[in-house]
Amino acid sequence: MATTKVPEYCYQCVAGPDLLNVCVEDGVATRVEPNWEFGDIHPAAGRVCVKAYGLIQKTYNPYRVKKPMIRTNPRKDKDADPQWKEVSWDEALDLIAEKLLAVKAKGVRDENGYPRLAVTFGSGGIAP
Repeated sequence: MATTKVPEYCYQCVAGPDLLNVCVEDGVATRVEPNWEFGDIHPAAGRVCVKAYGLIQKTYNPYRVKKPMIRTNPRKDKDADPQWKEVSWDEALDLIAEKLLAVKAKGVRDENGYPRLAVTFGSGGIAP
């Protein structure tokens, strides 16, 4: 079984991007390795953060959420069951668009000047 090394990156934390190789066997990512090819130009000298090594587990975790889910229980205390319900991509995107348009209509800042919207960026970054 031949192993192919696919150059990728991990941007799971503020220390990234980590430049890495994903080892692929028969179309399945099997492990993550540092990409020493960029050691001379990368601040981490080619080393990979520990979070990057967990990307394979995250990718193939049988409990990973693969479809959009909507919380149906409005209670949010620590003992409340969120009661997630699977929905279609169209329904999920329509709901997100509706909520973003409502934020836009109110203005992006609240009455105290704070943003009404928090944004996070990320990437799985390992799918070969």
